[in-house]
Amino acid sequence: MKRIISLGIEKKKRGAVYDDLDHLAGTWSKKDAAEFERATSVFEKVDEDMWK
Repeated sequence: MKRIISLGIEKKKRGAVYDDLDHLAGTWSKKDAAEFERATSVFEKVDEDMWK
């Protein structure tokens, strides 16, 4: 923390805390997770022609 001496106060770091998706945590079955992995696996592959 940095002190602002002239005002006698401390400057604190503030971090955003998000909890808007918390209700979804832990709701997928193993089947749901496997289906998602299969459906999104194409995004794991690099198209070499695009990077030339």
